[in-house]
Amino acid sequence: MAGSKRRADDLSDGERAHKRSDTRYETFKATTRSDTQSRKEGVSNAVLLTTELLENILHHLPMKDLLLAQRVSRKWQGVIGQSKRLQQQLFFTPKESGSCWEFEAGDDEDESETAVQRGFRKITIAEHIERIKQGDPWVYELGELNTLLFRSDNFRLDERVEDGGYESFISPWYMPVWDKHASWRRMLITQPPAARVSTDFDFEPAFDHCEHVSGGQTGVTAGDLFKEVEDAEDAGCEWDFERHSITTTGLLFASPTELEEWSDA
Repeated sequence: MAGSKRRADDLSDGERAHKRSDTRYETFKATTRSDTQSRKEGVSNAVLLTTELLENILHHLPMKDLLLAQRVSRKWQGVIGQSKRLQQQLFFTPKESGSCWEFEAGDDEDESETAVQRGFRKITIAEHIERIKQGDPWVYELGELNTLLFRSDNFRLDERVEDGGYESFISPWYMPVWDKHASWRRMLITQPPAARVSTDFDFEPAFDHCEHVSGGQTGVTAGDLFKEVEDAEDAGCEWDFERHSITTTGLLFASPTELEEWSDA
């Protein structure tokens, strides 16, 4: 019948095979190019929109990248801002070290005694608190230095503690002093927080400025230190990026490997 559709029985074997081939091709093409891509995007979005998974991923970022990640989206900004672990990683929220050490100095009068025979002994938190109450200057909490703001001066471990518990650092400072409202100003300079630090800043013309800086309830922040620099600049001094030092007391900035080398020596 003219104009009517041909029944399947009327199709030749070749036409039926070609029709099946077209159908399979169209189905295969849709699956690989569209459906598969959609599935991948769906899985990625599900991971990045799941708070716990996103937090675990962001935890592995360097500090600077983690700060910049807050600009990606409101979701990311919210996760970073509400995560205690990430806020501690960014030095915005205080955290405890949980690792305390005693430095056992050798007898300087014994000529056979060498620096290698001095070492560190790990003590409990309760012992540390009791020794602090007694005014013992040779006990420390293991601390972290804010690497976004400072660079360690890499002194030998025994040299770092020979002055009764003071640690010293070389800056340079990487942050612009003139940015009055930058979030990094709220960053703690150490973890656990240092309640007080001593500064030794060199300015040009030759001017050695020493000051004790106390922090607020959470500890000394980058803003507290920069206030001192800004005051000196207001007085007409220029500061030298390479010649500043910060000292703290009661904190020991060392790696576990370094401590092990000095333990039980």
